[in-house]
Amino acid sequence: MFILGFLIFLVLAYFSISFCAEIRYFISFPILFVILGFNISVLIGTKSIKDFIYAFRIVFTDKESYDRSKLKRGISIINLLIKVTIGSGGIGALIGYISLLAYLDDPSIIGSSVSIMLLWVLYSLSIVVFWLLPAKYILEKKKISKIKIK
Repeated sequence: MFILGFLIFLVLAYFSISFCAEIRYFISFPILFVILGFNISVLIGTKSIKDFIYAFRIVFTDKESYDRSKLKRGISIINLLIKVTIGSGGIGALIGYISLLAYLDDPSIIGSSVSIMLLWVLYSLSIVVFWLLPAKYILEKKKISKIKIK
């Protein structure tokens, strides 16, 4: 269901974008890679890659039992990634804003600077709202459910 919800989001996003502009204006792989790079660096820095992988295994499976301490650590790392992702969107917006201010005398660069600024925010909020928050909800629901917990 998690993947189905995400696919529905992608289809709806595509249609809403295609009504107002060309899709190519909304795609920037370098920005997406940097945002994901921030998250990966936090996972490496906090030595939480295993907890993150375990958490997403729980999200995508219907196991009957979970290690309670790993489940709690998974929720904690998802909370941290939510904050990091929102923060990376803010950092990217500031980078775009600085770029905008640096080239105020050249009107041809202003549009791309604003685009960069807004794409950082769009991508970071999309990752949080349509990926991390649903994962957190599923983990918390499984934590308090009546499913057997080791």
